[in-house]
Order: sequence, then C-alpha cells, then structure tokens
Amino acid sequence: MKPLIGGEAPSKNQDPERPVEGRIGKRLANCAGLPYDDFLQHFERVNLLHERQEVNGKGFVFDLHKAHGTAIVICTKLEPGRVVLLLGHRVAKAFGIKTAYFKPQRLQDLFEMTAFVVPHPSSINRWWNSRANVTKAIKFMHDIVEQTRV
Repeated sequence: MKPLIGGEAPSKNQDPERPVEGRIGKRLANCAGLPYDDFLQHFERVNLLHERQEVNGKGFVFDLHKAHGTAIVICTKLEPGRVVLLLGHRVAKAFGIKTAYFKPQRLQDLFEMTAFVVPHPSSINRWWNSRANVTKAIKFMHDIVEQTRV
C-alpha cells in the first residue's frame, strides 16, 4: 500500500493535478534515496487546497477551514493501516494532529491510519538549513520507503 503525502497547495508554477512535485518533490525524493520518477511512483500525493490565493507576492492564504474539510474527505477514502505523511504544521493542523516531526500519531479517532508530520520541504523553511535536521529527515524517509516497499 502506497504511503500518502499530504501537501498544502500547488506552488505558483505547479500543475494542480500533479501535487508535491517540482522542488519539494525532488527534496523528498533525495531524502528518500529514490530517483525522482521512482519517488513519484512510490508515494501517492495530494494537496489539501487545489488553488493558491496569493498575498502581495509574499506567500498565500492557507484556508484552514477548507483544508480541514478536504482532510476529512481524504481520511474517509483511505484504507485502514495507511501511512500518511503531512507536510508542515498547517497540514497537520488541518488533519487535527500535533506538529511533532517524525513521531507516529493516530489520524483522528475514527480512522485507523498512522500519520507523521514532516517539516515542510520548501526552500523558505529554515528547519532544512541544519545538517542534523536533514540527517533526521533522510533517516525517516529511508525508513518509510523500506517499511512500505511492495
């Protein structure tokens, strides 16, 4: 069963029908130790929002209410036992879980899925500037790939 990666919304240059691709996907593929095309095949990917509402060129508005509604729909469609990776604290909040990086959490009381919050892999997230943090992310992504290999 493929793990699911949940992202916020498409980037400015991303096709909304191809979530978690581009630079973010490449960073995650590198952490997972997978060629980019293999990464895209190994993980199912979805964004909570299908469009961006830009704010004066300084990011976008994350509609938490809308994202939460999408998160509930996603949860109802996933099979029990599914591993879900949530990219960043806003996505974690939309799913109703704490931002505790790389710690397994039960995804809401009604759903039998394990969620992990991964620091948002965008280039503006300073978490990724630390070599020790990147090492943690690499170990985590390698472990997820090994656990979910078909």
